[in-house]
Amino acid sequence: MIFGALAAAFALIAEIIVFGLPSLTDPHAGALFDFGAGYSFTTFLSLLGIALIEEGSKLLFLLSLKRYPFLTKSLFPIGTIGNSVLFGIGFWLPEAALAEMSSAFSVSLLATLALHVTTSICLGFLLKNQTKLLPNAANIWLISAAVCLHFLYNFLSLSVR
Repeated sequence: MIFGALAAAFALIAEIIVFGLPSLTDPHAGALFDFGAGYSFTTFLSLLGIALIEEGSKLLFLLSLKRYPFLTKSLFPIGTIGNSVLFGIGFWLPEAALAEMSSAFSVSLLATLALHVTTSICLGFLLKNQTKLLPNAANIWLISAAVCLHFLYNFLSLSVR
């Protein structure tokens, strides 16, 4: 879970650098990433950018986790799915904490948990039996599935508001 939380912190820092720092204490600030009332190409790119940053951060930290086989084999004998679920929960925890502390977040915590666990499982299978991250068809499909799922969640979350 520590690697998941570190990945979330890294993604949040990257999103703040790319999208700017919102006021997390101002209740009138709106959503963390307020894209306005309409949908535009800029909104599309912003939502895709968020998905790419977060899934890229997960992939980077899952690769780092793979460097420590004693963590993934001896402590968590439940395998790839179990490790990926724990990683996803770790990634979700900082986001849940921010959502609880701030009215600027308007997300469903359970839906966000399901999203991060599901995309972590996709990326966990990507790393399961490989010594290197090679650009083969299965890898491209798994990365694309994680990014598309995250983008769809972001888009639907924005639509519901």
